[in-house]
Amino acid sequence: MCRRHGRLKGDPTTRAALHAFVAENEARMAAMSAASRQIEEELGVLEALARRMRQEAITAEIIEIAAGAMAGRRLR
Repeated sequence: MCRRHGRLKGDPTTRAALHAFVAENEARMAAMSAASRQIEEELGVLEALARRMRQEAITAEIIEIAAGAMAGRRLR
């Protein structure tokens, strides 16, 4: 690479191959970045779902305990 002008030196075939290599790697990086964002979004959705399911289980258990306590009072 020419330091003064930032251009590649060499024959046109070598330059074309290097440009193709750079373009392919840029495309791969863009795809990986998009995939990473998608994974983060999906992870957020799954974490929210897990929290909701856990809260529903806790609520159901509290209702069950309260119902048992009420039934016990009725038997006295």
